[in-house]
Amino acid sequence: MKTYGTVQRTAPMKMSHFTSITTKLTDKKILERSLKEMPNVTLKVADKGELIEVRGHRGEKTQAEFKIVQDNGYDFGFVNNGNTYELVADM
Repeated sequence: MKTYGTVQRTAPMKMSHFTSITTKLTDKKILERSLKEMPNVTLKVADKGELIEVRGHRGEKTQAEFKIVQDNGYDFGFVNNGNTYELVADM
């Protein structure tokens, strides 16, 4: 195994617990309309060209185009990976 230098850490490394699940969803308008039609779902939609903060475990955060807000402080998000939308969550 080759080494390409060393890394010094001054603080413990924080591991993100966010999981990305690839979907076959490709159409932003259909995804948004479908999420809005779901009962008891609080949906936040990012402004054009912007992203929304998605909350996870121990204050971890990531960015997404759509955010489903939950009362427990953990959100679900959908972010475009260039081809499809991925579901991101930290459960």
